[in-house]
Amino acid sequence: MKTRGNELKKCVLCGGKIRKEKRSYDLRIGDDVYRIKEVPMEVCNKCEEEYLAPETSRKIDEAKEKIRENKIKAIQTGSIYETALA
Repeated sequence: MKTRGNELKKCVLCGGKIRKEKRSYDLRIGDDVYRIKEVPMEVCNKCEEEYLAPETSRKIDEAKEKIRENKIKAIQTGSIYETALA
């Protein structure tokens, strides 16, 4: 995930074409993962690299602080299980 300043025409990683869409964004705070829905971003058609506008990145940072301060109520929707390879 990259933060970009200007609207992109091509992916900086592979040169693929960029499209605008809304996707879920997973925010990790400690051992917890918070999923933010409908985040506007630009996405590469080839490699799926995601780019956030500075304003969107700022809003995610603000949400992170509000979650830490318990000012945003999060709803548990499932569990994540972790394991190591044998």
